[in-house]
Amino acid sequence: MTFSAFIKPSVCYIEKNDNDFWLRIMDKKKKTIRFLCLLFLIAAPVSAENDLQQIASDYLKNGRYLEALSFYKDIEMNTDKWQDKKTASYYKGLGDIYFEYLGNDKEAVLAYLEFIEKFPDAPEIYRVYHNLAKVYLRLGQKEKAKNCYQCLALNFSDYYENNSIEKELTDYEEGKASVDKTLIYSDFMSSPRIRVLVLQSEDPVIFSLEGCINLFFDNGSKEIIVTPEIDTVFSVRDGALIVDNLPAGQLVKLKADNEQNIKVNGLSYRGEIGVRAVDGQIFVVNSLDLEEYLYGVIPREISPSWPEQALKTQAVAARTYALYHMIKRKHEMYDVFSTTSSQVYGGKVSEHPSAIRAVDKTKGEVLTCKGRLVLALYHANSGGKTEQMENVWPGGFTYLKSVEDDFSIKRPGYSWNKKLETMEIEKCLKKFDLDISSIVDIVPVERAESGRIKKLEIIQDNKSFFLSGNSFRLMVGPAKIKSSNFEVKKEKEKFCFLGTGYGHGVGMSQWGVNSMAKKGYDYRQILKFYYPEAVISKTGSSDQKKEAG
Repeated sequence: MTFSAFIKPSVCYIEKNDNDFWLRIMDKKKKTIRFLCLLFLIAAPVSAENDLQQIASDYLKNGRYLEALSFYKDIEMNTDKWQDKKTASYYKGLGDIYFEYLGNDKEAVLAYLEFIEKFPDAPEIYRVYHNLAKVYLRLGQKEKAKNCYQCLALNFSDYYENNSIEKELTDYEEGKASVDKTLIYSDFMSSPRIRVLVLQSEDPVIFSLEGCINLFFDNGSKEIIVTPEIDTVFSVRDGALIVDNLPAGQLVKLKADNEQNIKVNGLSYRGEIGVRAVDGQIFVVNSLDLEEYLYGVIPREISPSWPEQALKTQAVAARTYALYHMIKRKHEMYDVFSTTSSQVYGGKVSEHPSAIRAVDKTKGEVLTCKGRLVLALYHANSGGKTEQMENVWPGGFTYLKSVEDDFSIKRPGYSWNKKLETMEIEKCLKKFDLDISSIVDIVPVERAESGRIKKLEIIQDNKSFFLSGNSFRLMVGPAKIKSSNFEVKKEKEKFCFLGTGYGHGVGMSQWGVNSMAKKGYDYRQILKFYYPEAVISKTGSSDQKKEAG
């Protein structure tokens, strides 16, 4: 009998842990009581602590997974404030990051089970059951997955039927579908096109081209505008796009004739442009070939005058990072940002011959570990030692290890100092809805072996608040607090920071790459140094299929 044949309405239960503690779906009476309790909680005034949970959820929704994870972990540091205030979005958010982005199945299961136990009537519980089932499938625990699918079939039949769960199970059994989309031999990687969010604006956006622009509206109609000398202006009115004062719906795609580049507010981009109206804003997404995208990334991430081996190193790391996010965000509006929130991308204007050569010479090369794409994180300067991912983002990949990095010492970004007014720091933290004022002191409580701060205490007149060093860096501003490896002391109404390194410190140090290339290392050796457990693979490689299997 097939696995899917077991899925039928029956008693719904799931195993919570190795002690065989079982949770059962409540009967209607109990559900009603819990639901009323939930409504009471929702109606309660929202505290600043809960606001941070909302901010984390917003970051997650926008695809900024690691920042969201940092904020969720800050909540855990302040258990006295959040012990009974963690919302459903907190547990689902953590579970989604671990399952969908980081692939940490153990942590995903724990978060999802907490969600189910504490919030059995939450609106999105059916999605949690579905994701939990897929986690169990990835772990090879079919019986536990079966229990989750039974819950869906019994309690959420509409979702079960509308999302073709039966077909999903059949595809898994027949090997037509996989819960692991980062396998290097995935068909998705054969001819990848990436979607880059290049602009998000409340103001009108101007598009132009030397030739014709073909506009494709969301209703399938097409209008050809042959106005080489006239700009096309997009704006938003009443939640819909307006093109040259004419209604255009929610989505318009722009394609140029003869492979010309489309200009967006004066900046040229290869490929196609998609324009959406989202919450009163204009989202502009550039869709283009992955390799051509890299042409516009490499010169913005490092100088095109750097040695060829450094450029090739950056090309492989950037390609891997981009492809990883293309897979993880396949069903979202865009794959990556054009800013430091992902990788800096400047479009056609930023391209440089040396960078194009580096991309072309490494075409299709990516970093893998055990047949799967790695999350190829990198930063400006390690300060002499890179950081283990777990120390910055708990639950992260173990293959992103800490390495001694003498190549980054005394290079740009190696050391820094900054003086900040107390009120300036408080103002920055309040932007994240943290009720922090009258800061008395800032004290590092726990450090990693590298010296980076894992836990930082913000001492106020009558209370304290804890943040990770990385969250503090992000909240105050990464251009001000350049790394989480710093000493701090108070001088009257100012705090003086003396730090080492630039960036989060995980993965590859760009200035270290520069030093290694100048010393004669080739890009394969450099990548091996910073990603010691990774190997260089070709996308779609059959050899990698054997390795992964």
